[in-house]
Order: sequence, then C-alpha cells, then structure tokens
Amino acid sequence: MELDLDDKVKTGIGQASLVIHESIVISLNPNTEIQVKDLTKEHVNLEQPSGQTWNKFTEMAGVSELSIETPNTVATVRGTYFGVGMDKITVGEGVVIVEKDGQTVEVRAGQKSYTKDGQLVVEDLTPEEITELTDRMQRSIEQLRALREREARKHPILLSQLQKQYGISESEVREYLNKADRGEFDLDALEEKSPVKIESVKKIKAITEEIIKTNKAIEEIQ
Repeated sequence: MELDLDDKVKTGIGQASLVIHESIVISLNPNTEIQVKDLTKEHVNLEQPSGQTWNKFTEMAGVSELSIETPNTVATVRGTYFGVGMDKITVGEGVVIVEKDGQTVEVRAGQKSYTKDGQLVVEDLTPEEITELTDRMQRSIEQLRALREREARKHPILLSQLQKQYGISESEVREYLNKADRGEFDLDALEEKSPVKIESVKKIKAITEEIIKTNKAIEEIQ
C-alpha cells in the first residue's frame, strides 16, 4: 500500500502491514489506527491515536528518523525494532527515545517504558512480554524476506545468472539466502561474486544485513 501525507490506515478485526520508503515495516494489530503526518526521508512522522503497532525501522533507503505519536507519548528512533501501544513502549532492538510532558527517557532492547503517577518509567520486560515481542520480531523477518524476494524478482536475470553460475535451483538460491540470514556467509564476498552488478544486489545485501541484526537481537533479549 502506498501512503501519502495525511493518509489514515485503520484496522478492524484483522491486521495490516505497511512498508514506507522501503525502509520501515509497520504491522498494525486489530482495532489500530495510524495517520501519516510527515513522509520526508529526513523524518517520517506517524500519529497513532489507538491500538498497537510493531515497527521495524532501518536506514536502507536513506530514511534518517521515525517518530510515532500516541495520545500519551512520542517515540523517536534511528534504526530499531519496537512496539507502540497506548499504555507502553516495548523495545526489542536498538534504542527508543520516549517523550511525555517534557520528560525524556531512553528505552533499550529488552526494556519497556510506561507512565506511572505522571512519570515515565523504564523497566525490564517480563518473560511474557519478551515472548510476544520476539514473536513479532520473527514476523518482521518474514516481512523483510518478502521485501528481498520482491527486489530479486524485479530483475529475473539476477536469479537466472546465479543459478547458471553455481549450478543450483531457485529453491537452493533461497536456501543460500536463509543461511546468509543466520550469518553463515560473508555478505561482502557474496556481493563481490555476484554475476550481475546492479543496485538491487546492494539492496538485497542491505535487507539481509537487517535480518541478521534482528536475529541477533532476538537471541540477546531471550
């Protein structure tokens, strides 16, 4: 779905996923609403008046910053995975700056922030919250893989040349990528050996690097 300034997205009983600037993946829980307030690459700003979102932010396409405003807080990030609800912010990767009524706190991976007696509080996630968060992070990995697949299919010659050069099938190409997601290959070396030198190769590498980062973040907070 392509978004424009002031566009609104609202879910009912179902869920929805959005991709902004090929850098930000947003998943909306049921009964969630967001509105686009700023779509520049310098600063993407969303308003979330209700519900729960799960957000994977990368800098793959040059986006510098993402902020999400709820009725209670503002969460600002530069490269991370985090959840935004009406009552708390949860962080699975990186650092999120949370602001409310002149107060500012840093929330790191494995932590949450919420308001207690008018004050922003930062605490470690409970085991139940970690389970929910890592499940959502796993889903974001699948969304990134779908982005990578879409990028690869823009240039059929890329897949065909890989299959020809290494004598492997399309399914084996995917298995190589899955191994790369687990950090089993040197991505720089793979890029160097690519039979086709096009911008999509760099994008596929960047997406794979984000998948590796998210996998490592999941391991660290579990």
